[in-house]
Amino acid sequence: MKFTVGKHTFDSKKEAEEYFLRIRDQYNDGQSLENDDLKEVIELLALHPNAKDKIGPGVNRISVGVNERGNGREFKIHRADGTVDNFRPKKCITQPVHHSNLMDACRGHIADQISAFRISEFSANTCLRCPINGELLTEGNSDVDHYPISFKELVFRWLNSIDLGVQQVKVAGASQHEIEDAKLRQSWIDFHRKQARLRLTSSTGNRSRR
Repeated sequence: MKFTVGKHTFDSKKEAEEYFLRIRDQYNDGQSLENDDLKEVIELLALHPNAKDKIGPGVNRISVGVNERGNGREFKIHRADGTVDNFRPKKCITQPVHHSNLMDACRGHIADQISAFRISEFSANTCLRCPINGELLTEGNSDVDHYPISFKELVFRWLNSIDLGVQQVKVAGASQHEIEDAKLRQSWIDFHRKQARLRLTSSTGNRSRR
């Protein structure tokens, strides 16, 4: 089963865990993560079942260190208020069911916005080309892409704006998911309408970025 963290899609949870363990092992104890490593590990942290509490007032930096038992290494979260917490990649990766359901629900709630954008673009333009690979676009070979802010990043920004974590947003439905609370549902729809930046890409071009 594929597993996604930020813009990275892995073939399995095991592959995802190994990827983040390799990031961890590139650093010495006490050393802070830098650049893309820091960004990707923060995206991983957002999947933690207690992400809101782990992040607290905000993350200043993330370092690597030995765990409290002294028998392994983990990521250390250095918060804005000076407190420190820790987490392991495995904890973030083994609990994605609710996360995936929330992402599905959020996509479903803005489907009409995506459809309206597609119709508007093809109605207004007779010749559209993919900004990634230059391919001529048709309704059959195109995707609506969130860019430069990805869809998942947009969801996390919405959650931050309402001060909730992934696990705090209840999702209903078995095959077709939806945000249970009507006010939260509308909050997401309005946030997406105001904040999302969309573009048309070819399906092959869009897949090449994943």
